[in-house]
Amino acid sequence: MSAPHGYRLDDFVEGSLSADDAGNLYFVWADFRNGGGSCTGSAATATPPCNNDVFYVFSSDRGATWSAPFNVTPANKFGPTAQWQPWSAVTPDGEKLWIAYYDRSYGNCEFTGCNDITAAAVRRSASNRPSVDYTRVTTSSMPNLVVANNPAEAGFLGDYMWVTVDNRGRANVVWADTRGLNQTVEEDVYFAIVGGQD
Repeated sequence: MSAPHGYRLDDFVEGSLSADDAGNLYFVWADFRNGGGSCTGSAATATPPCNNDVFYVFSSDRGATWSAPFNVTPANKFGPTAQWQPWSAVTPDGEKLWIAYYDRSYGNCEFTGCNDITAAAVRRSASNRPSVDYTRVTTSSMPNLVVANNPAEAGFLGDYMWVTVDNRGRANVVWADTRGLNQTVEEDVYFAIVGGQD
């Protein structure tokens, strides 16, 4: 596979590729091109806001050429906050591209390190004029893993995410969540169904 729009494949930390029944390809990833602050390197010395963003490109010729990148999480909508570790799936008819990702735009998560999961429904995703609707998937923010609340997993979020689309066009999202049972802070697997056919 050639890399989208002039990038090398090793430019992407994580990415997700999906295809609709017409053979259109959709590649989703996160990067720091709009980043700010001192947000690379050690988390102990990071100074947010960080403004990591989620992007996608599409190809209507089976990957020979790719569209320009579309920023799913622009600062004018989310502020200069971090969104990362996206995963995606497209409906078979290509009408909706679902993208779920970790998100620090809620409350003061950009500065405290808590996280949420957001799902973006991108309509007209194989066009130059997509529209996006957003759904907060988590019902409350996930606490940051620090030495005080979880010395074994401090400083690490499992960063596991998966999205698939069911036969009703809904996103089925799975992620690693730090809201453990009985007020503990630990990582567990969570699942949610988002959206529907309209």
